[in-house]
Amino acid sequence: MSCGVVDAIAQGHRAALATLVEIGGRAARRLGAQMAIREDGGYCGYLSGGCVEAGVATEARKAIAAAGERTLLLGKGSPFFDLQLPCGGGITVAIHVLRTADEVAVHVR
Repeated sequence: MSCGVVDAIAQGHRAALATLVEIGGRAARRLGAQMAIREDGGYCGYLSGGCVEAGVATEARKAIAAAGERTLLLGKGSPFFDLQLPCGGGITVAIHVLRTADEVAVHVR
């Protein structure tokens, strides 16, 4: 899973890695699922069944712009009423802003 993230970082662009760190109830993916997000909004990987990825990419772009980490609660208990999980559960996603090509290579192999 790199979807051009390694190349983008090497060319001076920024990116983030979103990781599924907690599941409340049922979820489509297992803990540790990841998606890589480029600063232009392109992404690859899945954290759910496809229903939250665009929202996670939007939040990752905000984190990249602010150069800061971010944690999101999605689904049950989330402040984002429009990002619900079809299984009725809740997930917590940690967004880590990647700073170097070496750091990316460690995460996306």
